[in-house]
Amino acid sequence: SSCEVCLPGTAPQGDGCSSCEPGKAGRGAVFFTNATVDFFLPCANCEKGLYAPLERSSDCLPCPGGKVSIDGAAECTDCATGKHTVDRQTCLACSPASYSPSLGAAECLPCAEGKVSLAGASECTACAAGKLTVDRQTCVPCPKATYAPSEGAAECLPCAEGKVSLAGASECTACAAGKLTVDRQTCMACPKA
Repeated sequence: SSCEVCLPGTAPQGDGCSSCEPGKAGRGAVFFTNATVDFFLPCANCEKGLYAPLERSSDCLPCPGGKVSIDGAAECTDCATGKHTVDRQTCLACSPASYSPSLGAAECLPCAEGKVSLAGASECTACAAGKLTVDRQTCVPCPKATYAPSEGAAECLPCAEGKVSLAGASECTACAAGKLTVDRQTCMACPKA
């Protein structure tokens, strides 16, 4: 019998060496033909989060950020919009108040002021006029005596003197002739002299 050496990226097969297929990697081997294997490392599947894109790979490569792989992968796949990866093995939904607008995101982005999102969002949505957000997860109405004139407002503004509003107002209204307000919430008749 004779001693044979399989180079990295190959493994013993029969009386010779064969190339590791994509998705697998091999460190090579030393073996004796027509006898038992002395030192043998077969081509092994790349683990989750790793891949081997070419035939004859000696090592598996880590997936780039925002991509994942299964065992024995020849390529990594992008996480969908609204998701990201932290371990290159699993795509996770973005948490509320954040989003991922593109495929293959390595991280989720926070929603801008005045915008909200639920878990797994690919975009944030502006709060409607008359509402604002304090946690970037839910839109809440502006309290009485305040207003938010446009969608995506960062704050509710106080009504001007002589004007009133109910909760969730996008504008304040003036009291009718003969009425006044002291709390910017309700119009009351002027006292009679």
